[in-house]
Amino acid sequence: MDKFDIRGEIGDGTFGNVYKAVNNSTKPPTIVAIKKLKNKIDSWKRCSELNEVKALLALQHPHIIKLKEVIKKNNEVFLVFEYMEKNLFQILRSRRLDNLEVRNYVYQVLQALSYLHSRQYFHRDLKPENILEKDHIIKIADFGLSKSFKDD
Repeated sequence: MDKFDIRGEIGDGTFGNVYKAVNNSTKPPTIVAIKKLKNKIDSWKRCSELNEVKALLALQHPHIIKLKEVIKKNNEVFLVFEYMEKNLFQILRSRRLDNLEVRNYVYQVLQALSYLHSRQYFHRDLKPENILEKDHIIKIADFGLSKSFKDD
């Protein structure tokens, strides 16, 4: 965690808090989002079995948030993600979307959902707070409650 400079909290959820951070080990330094899980985890095996980790390692799509790194330090787990500027709830609260923006955002969400379902995953917690945006690109995030129906 030494390579990250935490800039502040940007989200608080049931399973973890999300922070904006700068990764100083990259050239140039990059902005990332770090989710610190609230539950302590004592082994790497348990880290790899987390729903969110399993799903995001299996799912690579332009409209699904990218998991960059998993860090375990002193039984605390940190998930490092690409940084997105805001969520759909924040956007809708701040202004009215025009029809073209609505169509564009819905299309991107549907592309991600089509991919998820083709890979036999359900998100199970899709809501405006879990739909992130940056530069008019939408990405689905927070796969903590996701479920793979190929495991059944």
